[in-house]
Amino acid sequence: MKLHKIFFIIAIMFTLRSIAALAEEIDQPIVCNGDEIEYFEKEKKVVGSGHVVITYKDTTLTCDKITVFTETKEAQAEGNVRIVQGESFFGGEAVNYNFEKETGTIVNFKGYSAPWYTKGESAERAGADKFIVDKGSVTTCDHDNPHYRLSAKKVLIYPNVKVVLRNATVWVGPVPVFWMPVYIHPLDENRPKVTVIPGKNSDWGGFLLTAWRYDLDQNHKGIVHIDSRERKGIAYGVDHTYNTGFMGKGTFKTYYTHEKNIQRKHLYEEKGPGDITVTSDKYLAQIRHKWQISDDTLATAELYKYKDKDFRKDYFNYSYNNEYEKDEDPNSYLLVTKTQPVYTLSVLTEKRANRFEDRVERLPEVALDINTNRVGDSRFYYTGNYSAVNLNRKFPRSTDTDPVSQIPAYHNNRYDTFNKMSYAEKVSFLNITPFVAMRQTYYERGLLDHDFGSESHLRGIFYSGVDVSTKFYKIFYTKGSPLGMEINNLRHVITPTVSYAQNTHPSIKNSIYEFDEIDSIDRNSAVAFSLENKLQTKRGKHDENVDLARLTVATGYDFKRTPGGRIIDYTTELELRPYDWLTLTSDATMDPHKRAHHKWLKLVNSDLVVNFKDYANFGLSHSYANAESNNITGQFGWRINPKWKIQVYESFDIKRVRNSNKEINDLREQQYVLTRDLHCWEMDLRYSVFRERGEQIMVIFRLKAFPNIPFEWGRSYHEPKRGSVDYNTAR
Repeated sequence: MKLHKIFFIIAIMFTLRSIAALAEEIDQPIVCNGDEIEYFEKEKKVVGSGHVVITYKDTTLTCDKITVFTETKEAQAEGNVRIVQGESFFGGEAVNYNFEKETGTIVNFKGYSAPWYTKGESAERAGADKFIVDKGSVTTCDHDNPHYRLSAKKVLIYPNVKVVLRNATVWVGPVPVFWMPVYIHPLDENRPKVTVIPGKNSDWGGFLLTAWRYDLDQNHKGIVHIDSRERKGIAYGVDHTYNTGFMGKGTFKTYYTHEKNIQRKHLYEEKGPGDITVTSDKYLAQIRHKWQISDDTLATAELYKYKDKDFRKDYFNYSYNNEYEKDEDPNSYLLVTKTQPVYTLSVLTEKRANRFEDRVERLPEVALDINTNRVGDSRFYYTGNYSAVNLNRKFPRSTDTDPVSQIPAYHNNRYDTFNKMSYAEKVSFLNITPFVAMRQTYYERGLLDHDFGSESHLRGIFYSGVDVSTKFYKIFYTKGSPLGMEINNLRHVITPTVSYAQNTHPSIKNSIYEFDEIDSIDRNSAVAFSLENKLQTKRGKHDENVDLARLTVATGYDFKRTPGGRIIDYTTELELRPYDWLTLTSDATMDPHKRAHHKWLKLVNSDLVVNFKDYANFGLSHSYANAESNNITGQFGWRINPKWKIQVYESFDIKRVRNSNKEINDLREQQYVLTRDLHCWEMDLRYSVFRERGEQIMVIFRLKAFPNIPFEWGRSYHEPKRGSVDYNTAR
């Protein structure tokens, strides 16, 4: 009986709460304030004048004079009418408006829905999600007389969705410069409609790169490229983004040119008699697709097809975002992955798309990766990896019709299993995790003088090892701001770790062709030592933990080296974040066996970043690789005043400076950018100097409301990799 009473009381409470919420929604009043307010009970209306402010739900209306009918929630407002909802507003000289239905008519319409300002002779609001403006114009410029605008007899505004103009005219100041039958601009889009980049460099000569964005609908939009290069000719391309809804979304890119190249008879003259102009058709086609088949199954695909191996380098190495440098050799693949808490199942297909590529094909590879899972209620943990793959190694060839000139391809079918068992135990203050593992790999064919025979091979490798770690810490109760650093207690954490891993020599090695890291596994036996120090404090409103400093040093001993083994390289990692605006990071690798030869320092990477919010930033980095490179890179940005800002980027090769003569330029890259704020536009004057590519000058105009330049292709959704095992240590 008591339980029934409790349920009855709870039901009444929920019912009363729902009734109260409903009553609050129904009886939400219109609140009127002004210099003079009169209420006429018979007509059930409120008349106000002088600095009138009306509020209803999330809507605020201001005007000089208003009449509100309280039953119908209709209002007739006059004089400087402004209706605000969120960050958007609209209004005019006279407005008839229904607060409840969110409908009405406006005379001398003015409105704003980020980032567009709209004007018109009159407008109708047809509900919460649509405006129809007669003889209107739109612009992102907030001046009364905007620097540019688009006008049309009818302007349709769908707040937070899109702006539509038919028979649109583009005006620059008072001058009409362009006509379009239809203009659609999504309000969630941050790219300009048109981008123009003129410039000059040593490879292209003078050039003009243009991008014209189109929006067919919410699921189909893209960019049309029309580019002119003095020394190569005209090129055309389309970047189209699509969303099928039920079968995923993606992007495809095409680019074509009938390229011209001048072969000069007199090599040292700009022009001369006997020069020959050679033309050829060149193109690329790129497709990327992503399909979330179900909550746990994802399919991704990428295809890169080129007519010429240097086409991307020749045409996209100078683009706004240096697309070629971001991904010099992209791979074509199809990957389907099913992810579960216990396992990941994947099917990967990689096929060479261009004859000039050096590729390992997987036709296909099926893999099952079992995550580290606890075995019952024990302290044992199991990890497994299983794969079956058809492997082909293809080398570049000169022509499609001359297969004799290519290096013979290699083929094998491989079946690989890896099983690992580990045990987690805490002994006193030590966390101890020993493990054992076994890899079995079956090859259908062996390798005999570059000719695969029919003999199959089964290779076995046994792994074992142990990880031992612990953690010590001490708290220093101190608060203050020494040298401007905010300190709210300090916590010093020390984490020492010792790891040992070994695997036996593969039972078969010399008879197997190495396609990837699985085939190249060799005997290993090493112990690793690391010591991490952290200094932490608390900052911010919620007292978040902040690492002021972190230093990790590591080394080890390789027992495989004979006689007697040898010490492994020393490594260090340092991070310093004393202030929110200052970051210093550095890592280094040192060879202890080359100190006498002054080559003990192998790798060093250091970065210093200073960021003073909106007015200045500075970055300095150093990268050193023994016998290969020694580079210093600096970047500086400064907002001189609200109208002007500058950016400077410098990259130098110190090693070339030290060993060079006068004919060798130590410069790797320089870039100087001067930006002028043109109110609603920004103009970049960009001058670049490259050691390998010469000079380049670019002038870039962009709307401030849409700062992103649409010359972009980007990298893959992700690399087509499914493995999760370090094949050399298997730890």
